[in-house]
Amino acid sequence: MKKRYILTSVIILLLACSYGFRHKPILYKQVDTTKLYPNVLYTETIDTRKEYPVSVDKKRLAYLDNEIFPPTVNRSKHPPQQLDSVMLDGKWVMVKRKKFEPTLRDVEYGPDERNKLDFWKAESQTPTPLVFYIHGGGWGSGSKEENSGPHLNLLKNGVSYVSINYRLARGENKLPCSLLDAARALQFVRSKAVEWNIDPDRIIATGGSAGGCSSLWLACHDDLANPKSDNPIERESTRLLAAAVISAQTTINPYLIQKRIGSSATDHGMIWKSVGATSPDGLFENWGNYKDLALECSPLTHLSNDDPLVYMSYSNNSPKPIKSNGIHHAEFGRMFKEAADSIGVDCLLDIQTPKTRQKELEKFMLRTFNNKEGR
Repeated sequence: MKKRYILTSVIILLLACSYGFRHKPILYKQVDTTKLYPNVLYTETIDTRKEYPVSVDKKRLAYLDNEIFPPTVNRSKHPPQQLDSVMLDGKWVMVKRKKFEPTLRDVEYGPDERNKLDFWKAESQTPTPLVFYIHGGGWGSGSKEENSGPHLNLLKNGVSYVSINYRLARGENKLPCSLLDAARALQFVRSKAVEWNIDPDRIIATGGSAGGCSSLWLACHDDLANPKSDNPIERESTRLLAAAVISAQTTINPYLIQKRIGSSATDHGMIWKSVGATSPDGLFENWGNYKDLALECSPLTHLSNDDPLVYMSYSNNSPKPIKSNGIHHAEFGRMFKEAADSIGVDCLLDIQTPKTRQKELEKFMLRTFNNKEGR
């Protein structure tokens, strides 16, 4: 009996060891979706140990789609077909699915983890124009995932579309990181012109708020191409056919902004945080430390008579004194238009409601693309 017990124990032990070698240990992952981006749908911390233990072989799979969400999550407002999983700043989170799935997703255009873009290819036998979208967020937050992708009928009208992420000007990163990444992404896209069937001479940059400011900076800045570079991407041009922006800042010079708009704009973090100041007062008190950087990152600084057509749309046109949301006020557009008109740069300033502005923006882009083609 004793020998039989020992033999049985040995067999059980051998089976257990065999199982252990064949099956890797269980990992548990706690997924925190709090305070990431405005479009993240769920704010609770979800512990996958309750119902979703995951083997090492399936570690990545654990983050994807609905596997990270126990059945107790209420999704009545967002059924699974409206959701998608993406990695943002090293974390997998659930976001709303794009209107149209991108042709290529998370294409790397640079070395940083945020140097990624999505590309939607319009069906065409000839090279297509391109809308180059830069997200907003004061250069300190946001992502391309907050953009639902091409709007209305751009793709049907034969217009391809790119939406980019870029380094945010926060923590160790300071401007002009966000702007230089946008330029690099534009050069990368141009380097793909043949492969992606894009017309490199018909690219319009667009975006809202800081994304609009970046678009204007690209439109006004001298070409950043380096024709002598060994890197073919760096040899590509950063010039544009046009810029079409919504609620864009046209300068981050706090003295000019204070004079024309007031503290409802200069108090915004985009004006002082992005250049490394610790407060609005600190920006003014130590202006000498930030002046060169702030002026370099302001589209107005680079405006010249060889710049392309610009379309600017604003919804906030409240009378002075401007008491709220000055960071998106139409006075930014007036400053730019005054300077553009004085040197002969075509500049359209439009006041639209939030419901109508996107439609008018796209009308301008389609008209501009067609005019360039000669239609």
